[in-house]
Amino acid sequence: MVFGEMRPRIRHRLPGIHRTVGENLGKNPTRVFRLLLRPDGSVFSRDVVFESSSGRQLQFDPGKMYAGTLEGCCPELSSRDFVAIVMVLVICLMDPGTATHESSVVVGRPLRGLSLTLPLNKCISAITEKRMSQREAARFYKIPRSSIILKMKALRTNNVTAQGRKCVFTPEKEEAFVDHAVALCEFGFPITSTDLRFIVESYLDSTGRKETRFQKNFPGKRWAKGFLSRDSKELSIRVSGNIKRNRAIVSDEILNKYFDNMESELKDVPPTHIWNFDETNLSDDPGKMRVITKRGCKYPEAVKNSSKAAVSIMMCGNANGVMCPPYVCYKAERIYDYWIQGGPKGGRYNRTKSGWFDSVVFEDWFCSVLLPRLKKLEERKVISDNLSSHINVRVLNECKRHQIAFIALPANSTHLTQPLDVAYFRSLKSAWRSIMTDWKSSGIGRRQATIPKAIFPELMGKLVEWMKPKSEENMKSGFRKAGIYPIDRQKVLSRLPSANVFKMPH
Repeated sequence: MVFGEMRPRIRHRLPGIHRTVGENLGKNPTRVFRLLLRPDGSVFSRDVVFESSSGRQLQFDPGKMYAGTLEGCCPELSSRDFVAIVMVLVICLMDPGTATHESSVVVGRPLRGLSLTLPLNKCISAITEKRMSQREAARFYKIPRSSIILKMKALRTNNVTAQGRKCVFTPEKEEAFVDHAVALCEFGFPITSTDLRFIVESYLDSTGRKETRFQKNFPGKRWAKGFLSRDSKELSIRVSGNIKRNRAIVSDEILNKYFDNMESELKDVPPTHIWNFDETNLSDDPGKMRVITKRGCKYPEAVKNSSKAAVSIMMCGNANGVMCPPYVCYKAERIYDYWIQGGPKGGRYNRTKSGWFDSVVFEDWFCSVLLPRLKKLEERKVISDNLSSHINVRVLNECKRHQIAFIALPANSTHLTQPLDVAYFRSLKSAWRSIMTDWKSSGIGRRQATIPKAIFPELMGKLVEWMKPKSEENMKSGFRKAGIYPIDRQKVLSRLPSANVFKMPH
């Protein structure tokens, strides 16, 4: 067979390979190669499909494939080029009419490692069928005996690894991520592909692992796509239902479904077992206040240093009025001892780059502040909140272990259904503004543009003492007004403005 006559056809059929083959053989384009073929039905998988770019499927039985050797190759010809030449020549033998088309041939899912895997598999077959000894097979197939021994050992121990780079996580860890996503969906917090990537980043950061395949431990879109493909039996992408904002805010239909679920979840659950938590921030701005001024002055101003800086805190309480100590999160790279001294009893402190709670800080708050209290309670416990980004794998596992359930609050309805928002945070912010006004009027506060972190714990302690006389009653009032305990949906539905309730057109 004269290869020079086939060269233009190779160029059209194997883009990306023809250039190397052409450079290697360009000096002698009419060189003659001898192709020795023999029938071999193990070259391609049974589900292989041969197609042309014109869309025509070639009727060819993969079991009638030929394999063999090519004599007269150039020394610099790679094994990949050799496989390319053999494939093109066999395709020409298979359907000579196809070789005249200037179109690429697409081959679906051939066996991986064609130039290496086939001889090794034939060698192993000859040994297992006792047609050859290991030494004879190594000499005949020209394969190192050490490779044969390793392959035989892998087959005996059922430890045959797939070709290619290993996955970032083990199958067990990926299964844990799947369970995490499913559990969040069951709790009413379905996650997006981006949420999944943030969860993985949080896991890697919390374990101290640095994954070089991810940029700063944050997985790319390609990894997320592969993860969903590997776990397609358990996970799938679906479009979530969206509603307009004017419906989401005040829809009685959504609130009725929420209370239907609430009634089943809170059945026979005492008030000591029903908890609510939420994150808020305390600004260093004392806010506006009424002052005496000259009549006709429209914009009176008071000279006080303030900024937009704020400190995040996590508050939590139950339907019986019991409050957990506050948890403070500073915006900083690290935390110092004098930032946590002089604060409220039992208070804890942490820091993040953004100053807001992330899954790592939330996990620390949950396991160090709330979970110890929940462990002391018997039977089932319920937590109401809608912060899905806070819940990570460890938090979910602890909830399952200690019979803790989450109830998702309807979107855009926290001003109606969140006990802390309904009856606690308003008085908390009012007390904080009074404390800030007094501090800004003092000698130290008058000179500070913002609150020094060394001073904040002391001011936080004053806030807790300020709230203590009415804290219990405020929390009970919040759960009562939110219709959670005792369960009364009319407490919420009656506060919907009748003019804005969505009505279906007739």
